[in-house]
Amino acid sequence: MSSHPKVYIIILNWNGLADTSECLQSLQKISYSNYQAVIVDNGSNNDEGAILQQQFSDYVNVIQNKENLGFSGGNNAGIKYALQQSDVAYILLLNNDTVVTEDFLTKLIVRAESNPKIGVVGPKIITPGGDIQPECARNLPTLWDHYCLNTFLNRIWRRSNIFNHYYLGGFDRLTPRKVELVLGAGMLIKKEVFDRSGMLDERFFLCGEDVDFCRRVKENDYSIYYEPRSVITHKVSQSMKKRWYPSLLEGFINDYRYYQKHDGRGKATGYRFIIWLTAPGRFLLIEPMFLLTKFLLGKQKKPAIGYFTRLRFLFDIYRWRSLLDQRNN
Repeated sequence: MSSHPKVYIIILNWNGLADTSECLQSLQKISYSNYQAVIVDNGSNNDEGAILQQQFSDYVNVIQNKENLGFSGGNNAGIKYALQQSDVAYILLLNNDTVVTEDFLTKLIVRAESNPKIGVVGPKIITPGGDIQPECARNLPTLWDHYCLNTFLNRIWRRSNIFNHYYLGGFDRLTPRKVELVLGAGMLIKKEVFDRSGMLDERFFLCGEDVDFCRRVKENDYSIYYEPRSVITHKVSQSMKKRWYPSLLEGFINDYRYYQKHDGRGKATGYRFIIWLTAPGRFLLIEPMFLLTKFLLGKQKKPAIGYFTRLRFLFDIYRWRSLLDQRNN
């Protein structure tokens, strides 16, 4: 690599002081030196932004949002700040519930600098137990993919490029490759990509913003690469665990919004029909079987609560129009 372009690392904090501190501590050990860490505090309680500024002093710049603007809105505050800096070459979106390896950023930059048409690069993302999160390298979704996901056909035929197209079939995620979608928990983006593709769409409050963004990147003729030599550990959606049920519902509604935005009302209606068709089997039969299995294996303490939560979700799915109206107000 002939140069070390400046990277602005945007980390969103929402009532996650301990996770954000651990993430920053891991960043302080990385080998790549030309970067600036930017914390966006998304309306946290207990003045966490000020605590982080005091704890890490000149190492971070802290931006304070007065309220929770969601994943997209919060990150956009950091992106706007970074784009105003004269030396910015790349922006890295990094979840606060991640821990990075020493050379993760170097590997991402090397891949991004290898081809001017590469606009986005994503790392290999693993769980604390060492399992690879399949979401770190995916195809953009189709209606068929959603049918397979909701009937669990993709889990039955994991190596099939037909039934598991969304998760790239038999791809083991051990080699670099061009993909259509990487996970927003770790995403390196060239500055010029924002000029053509725009920032994150704030209508996607939580979930789905990475799918929408990568689609726009692809439509603007940039490539998206998965780079497994760059590794981060992700504690898996800590903000979603704090609001599990709303996050699940938000995910389905944002999928609908994605189709409506990019493919028109016809495909959006098709998506809604697929959910209506598959929801009873999934939430009355398949999901309870998984809950029972997890309970028998000691991984689920209160299966009845999980079951009734899924029944509530099934009820809400059939109130689709009123839910959409609430989100659009």
